[in-house]
Amino acid sequence: MYKFWLSQGMDPQEAKAMSEKTRCSVKGSISTVGLDDGDATLSRGRRMVPIDPAEISTSYRRICCRDFADVVDKYHTSEQKMRTKGTDIYEYAVCTNDTLDAIESEQVLLSFNLTSVGYFFEQYVCSITRVMQWEPLLKVQPGMCC
Repeated sequence: MYKFWLSQGMDPQEAKAMSEKTRCSVKGSISTVGLDDGDATLSRGRRMVPIDPAEISTSYRRICCRDFADVVDKYHTSEQKMRTKGTDIYEYAVCTNDTLDAIESEQVLLSFNLTSVGYFFEQYVCSITRVMQWEPLLKVQPGMCC
């Protein structure tokens, strides 16, 4: 663990202290490493914040969260807007057009094969587990690469 904490930029004394703390506090799981009292604050004052897909993807916000607060009508003329604004059909058309625009603008993000990305991530985690010699600390389930 000492090498891991050094690689995270900790000074040698802090890395040694964290390594000792980890050895003493590990209870068959590595999930508590570096956390203080179950809180998500690291010893160096960092706070882990989960990734919110709605902040990254407009199409996710439109489709999954049904958030149309910032919709912009780009396709209707001012005459069409005056005639139909406020009707359900107009609102539906504007929301649909804006969602399709969001999907088109996010083609690169949406084209990722997340299963493939997950495979490479798993290989990385398994490799670093072997290199850092964490196998004794982890409960490895059958079928896992580690």
